[in-house]
Amino acid sequence: MAERSGLQLLSGNFKKFAPAVLGLYHHMAGAAHHAPLAWAGKAALRAVRKGRQAVNQEDLLVSFETVIAGTEKKNTVLTDMEKRMVAYHEVGHALVAALEKHSQPVSKITIVPHTSGALGYTMHMPEEEKYLST
Repeated sequence: MAERSGLQLLSGNFKKFAPAVLGLYHHMAGAAHHAPLAWAGKAALRAVRKGRQAVNQEDLLVSFETVIAGTEKKNTVLTDMEKRMVAYHEVGHALVAALEKHSQPVSKITIVPHTSGALGYTMHMPEEEKYLST
């Protein structure tokens, strides 16, 4: 396989994945908002590591989560009580989102610790692409 840059990998499929990229970018906040090329580059590297010639949507989502929350800290040991507390906390976020009239639906809840310091997180994703907010 000839070497290809991350941008070449992305450009080949950009039209296909542009809605996903723009949808994720629109919902970024804080420091991550300026980093779409960072997570797109991570997606390209992930595709190469998996032996693929092109980036797929899973690559984009995994790299997006890595930029937002850091990598999983699988060696962090939580007690059963700590896991339960983190799970209740994250489910609380999901319940509030479900009760809020204008919140995005929950797409993922995890209680796996990450290098960002989070012991878990709740991810919200839009159901449809929206380019204007009122």
